[in-house]
Amino acid sequence: MSNSKVMSAAALAVSIDLIISKQEGGKRVEIGKVPCYIPTLSAFGLDITPKADDEGNAVLDSDGLPEYDTQEAQWLFASVVNWSKAAARAKTLPGSATVRPGATLPTTLAELTTPAVRTGSIVLAERGTLIGMWNAFVDTLPNQAAVKALAKQFMKAPDSLMAQPENVKTAMSGWVETFASDQAEKLTEYQMTHLESVIAACEADAADLAW
Repeated sequence: MSNSKVMSAAALAVSIDLIISKQEGGKRVEIGKVPCYIPTLSAFGLDITPKADDEGNAVLDSDGLPEYDTQEAQWLFASVVNWSKAAARAKTLPGSATVRPGATLPTTLAELTTPAVRTGSIVLAERGTLIGMWNAFVDTLPNQAAVKALAKQFMKAPDSLMAQPENVKTAMSGWVETFASDQAEKLTEYQMTHLESVIAACEADAADLAW
């Protein structure tokens, strides 16, 4: 095998180093790594094993992930990988490879798949609290009133950031990262995920979308 890692084709999970990066100077820059638990399809009770070599070890790709024989199985596993990576990122502070206070990275299938129980009213309350905390933070910034008003609006509608000039995105991303770090112990997972969506919008470009 060309990959240095060895994994039995019957293994129920694999752990990889998930690279955390951020936008700096118009390009993605690695800022750290976190361990990412990824279950194989067998972990879900499916009788599907990855490609194996003559010794019964799974054939791994350049990221250390098993490969499957069929297009359907590969597609299904890609979905598992994407959700697993998203779950790991949600446990870190925005713009950082540091696990946020009170959070733990999933290490079992149960931890990965256990949903956060929230009703619509709880989500609305958490969103309202986040907006209030953000507005209070923005009011402490030394910028002019018009800039503060826009920063408050961007938190409510992150997608509008995609069409903004680079200097606006850079400033907004930096403020969100500072805010998240300062308030980490008070923010819920939903609130952290919303902040992640704001940073993602800062790093996106509307011109790159398919029109």
